[in-house]
Amino acid sequence: IIISRHPKLAAKLCGKGLAVIFEVHEILKDKHPGRKDLSQMEKQIAQDAKGLIFISEGLRRRWEELYKTPPCVVVPSGTFCNNDLPQKDRSLPVRKIYYAGTTYYKWKGIETLFSALEMLPDLELVMIGETDREIIPEPVRQRVKLLGHMTNESVRTELQKARIAILPNSAQSITSRLYTSPLKLLEYMSSGASVVASDLPSIREIVSEKECVFFTPDSPEDLAKAIMILVNDPGLETTLSIAAWEKAKEYAWDARAEKILTFAASLGVL
Repeated sequence: IIISRHPKLAAKLCGKGLAVIFEVHEILKDKHPGRKDLSQMEKQIAQDAKGLIFISEGLRRRWEELYKTPPCVVVPSGTFCNNDLPQKDRSLPVRKIYYAGTTYYKWKGIETLFSALEMLPDLELVMIGETDREIIPEPVRQRVKLLGHMTNESVRTELQKARIAILPNSAQSITSRLYTSPLKLLEYMSSGASVVASDLPSIREIVSEKECVFFTPDSPEDLAKAIMILVNDPGLETTLSIAAWEKAKEYAWDARAEKILTFAASLGVL
């Protein structure tokens, strides 16, 4: 059995007598509409793969609109789970908010986050991951702390310090709206942080108002308002962080592996 998320590799191996399960993270026909070779590659995978794993329901629905669909299952991204709820010192006011992940893609919503920070003069933004300081607007540059690239273990250690973490995805990209299953969201949850997230279908596949505060995507004003809801209400901050940490257990990497193995067994390839 071969499980791959690399479409070119999966396409080459499909139809050669090998049991290939392809994990779908994007729709190339949508991402590169002018590339007939890529849509043909997806069509071949749809025809010859033993099964498909989708990281979101939005991806599955779109794939089924475009292609024949072999047996499939939706298995979102995963996270490392702490056995004990990380303890946060909430005796003092929140002074820092956190963002973890890449900033290279516009749909990540970094511009919205920076604009919101301009409206929050008492807060510092801590950013985990490679970020070019030149993209940070001058008015907030002194209040943005860049930690750069870190190991997975170091990221988890740093996020355990976070009381509020931000997921500012844009609604202007179909990947962001429907296809993604954000690792950063699950890492925030497992770290015991309170999450402020864009109100998008892809995000609501994982969390609801019971686990986070939503804001209108691409609206700095609404993001700033959502952040201040948590800053001004430590009780709500605590409630949401506990609920999110509990829910993160459902997305542990071990649990994800079990779902994939169960699916493979249902195909008769184990």
